[in-house]
Order: sequence, then C-alpha cells, then structure tokens
Amino acid sequence: MKYDEWKDQLESEGYTQQWPRMNPNALVDGASIDRDVAEETPCFECGGKCEYKPFVDNSSHSYRALSVCAKCNEAYEF
Repeated sequence: MKYDEWKDQLESEGYTQQWPRMNPNALVDGASIDRDVAEETPCFECGGKCEYKPFVDNSSHSYRALSVCAKCNEAYEF
C-alpha cells in the first residue's frame, strides 16, 4: 500500500505522525531501533531506500511504525 493510503488510514484511526515518547522505564529507545531497521531494509517492491515514519495515538498511547520507500512511496507496517 502506498504511504498516502497508510497515512489516511492511520489518521482516521486517531494516529498522528510523530516520534513516540520513550518509556522512562525502558533500557532502550525502541523507536530509534525501528528507525534503524526501516532505513537499513530496502523496499520489497523496488529495492529503494526506505525511511522511518512513526505514528502515535496519544489517547491510547499506542504506536505504529511504517517503512516508506523514498523512490516508489510503497509503505510497510512493521
């Protein structure tokens, strides 16, 4: 699915694109790890370089991450 479709879907579910806050009790910053994974994994569709796009629902404190290809705009949730 293309990034714009994901973004519309996530926003309709109450998510906003923003970096998640780190849990003060956590020993690692999960969002930074997710960013590294997204940027190191090539696009499954075209092989292009991907970018990390995090979304947060502040009312439920839930977080969803997308890997978005800078070349073809294909996006994958992980």
